[in-house]
Amino acid sequence: MLGRPAHHVAMTPSRSTATVPPAPAAFGLNRPTVVEARQAIERVYGAGAGALWHDLAETASEGSRQPVTVEGIVAAMQLSADGVVRLCAQAMHIRLRSYEHLAAASALVD
Repeated sequence: MLGRPAHHVAMTPSRSTATVPPAPAAFGLNRPTVVEARQAIERVYGAGAGALWHDLAETASEGSRQPVTVEGIVAAMQLSADGVVRLCAQAMHIRLRSYEHLAAASALVD
């Protein structure tokens, strides 16, 4: 479960976190990616990040075999019992929404 310490579950390669081609920058801001979310978790949790990431990816995928999306990971992070993970989720959510608004504005200008 998401609230337990990360060292309780071994990371397995069963959950795909395939990257999608990057979206064009909107006013210099790039769309956040699943890779960036994982890097944030790794910076905070170091060696224990793998198990936590596995739990987040499982929650984000809702049992699907489809690649995990950044929106799904952010939603999973927001459900975590760990306040630091929820704080990372909030930061990713702000970046994602900012990108979406700037991309919409850029589309209107172009």
